[in-house]
Amino acid sequence: MNDHFEQCAWESGGRHCRFPGSVSHSVTGGGPWYCAKHARCSDGRTGAAIVNESMSWTRVTRQDAEEIHTARVATWLHARGLSRREGEARSEYIGRLRGFVRSSLPTVGNATQVRSVGWAQRVIERYIAGEVVADLPFRMACEVRHRDPDDVRAAREAASGVTYVHEPA
Repeated sequence: MNDHFEQCAWESGGRHCRFPGSVSHSVTGGGPWYCAKHARCSDGRTGAAIVNESMSWTRVTRQDAEEIHTARVATWLHARGLSRREGEARSEYIGRLRGFVRSSLPTVGNATQVRSVGWAQRVIERYIAGEVVADLPFRMACEVRHRDPDDVRAAREAASGVTYVHEPA
């Protein structure tokens, strides 16, 4: 039995692969679970080489994975001022977290949605000011702000006095 969190089930020469098992060929959701390399492996020699390569991999138990996840969540919450306050009831804390999520998501017909398109205006302003802007964000920003890309290019030329040649990708 595989007692390590998502450990690959491939065995070669009495040694188990230490890479995480994330692929199963089962259609019922059961195992065995193989790492991405062993899931594509078709011969024992290659499989043995992958097992040798995996020996430097540190196994992660389910408890270790949960502790790592808990620490990452606590760090993320703390960085945003969302740690549980001393004496705060569980229900109050959950309410505060829900309020944070609600305030972070755009809502149709709400001022929050208007603020969420500010990035597009900043991209256009930077482009007009002469900064290099990749084509995809430029086109997306023009679409979000309902601006014709050719008009924005003309505004850039007028602001700089330099004529730019646009070559579509």
